[in-house]
Amino acid sequence: MTLEAWVKPTEVAGQNGVWDDYGNPGVLLFVNDGAIRFAVSTTQDPGLGANLVAGSIAPGVWQHIAGV
Repeated sequence: MTLEAWVKPTEVAGQNGVWDDYGNPGVLLFVNDGAIRFAVSTTQDPGLGANLVAGSIAPGVWQHIAGV
C-alpha cells in the first residue's frame, strides 16, 4: 500500500492530518511537529499496529510525502 500527497503546510507545529481513514482497519498519514508519520491499523493489531516516522517537512513549501 502506498499513500502519497503533495502538501504545503502553513505551519508544522502540533498534529496535522493529511489523510485520516483510521480505525480497525485503517490508515493515517500526518505531520506531527514537523515529522512525517504513517500509521496502519488492522483488526489483528488495532491501535498503532505499524507506526513509521521518517523525514521532516517545512512550512510554506510544496513537498511530496508518502507512506509505504
